[in-house]
Amino acid sequence: NLAITAIVAKNKDVADKALAEYRRLIPAVDLASIQRLIQAYSSINDVASIKPLVEEALKLEPRNGALYGQYAAILSTLGDREGAKAAARQAGELAPELKAEAERFIKELESGQPR
Repeated sequence: NLAITAIVAKNKDVADKALAEYRRLIPAVDLASIQRLIQAYSSINDVASIKPLVEEALKLEPRNGALYGQYAAILSTLGDREGAKAAARQAGELAPELKAEAERFIKELESGQPR
């Protein structure tokens, strides 16, 4: 889709316009579409644009521990340590296989280590 192509090409203006038009035409976006956009923004390290997409994905799948883990990393990168800790706790609660990693992540945040 045009939005992903523009994101990867690092043309944020075109990407934002294409994404807005896409959302106007298709307001109910599915998780797969959101994940493709997240991947595209990740490829250019645009964490600020990823945050609202992950929030939207969490609305679609509020019991997805992996998404909460991703959200924790994004919040940490954006400087929201408390939000990152809360999201990591949620990831560990929802996905027991992520519990140990979530606890390490929280300890790193509490110790002030960069993530």
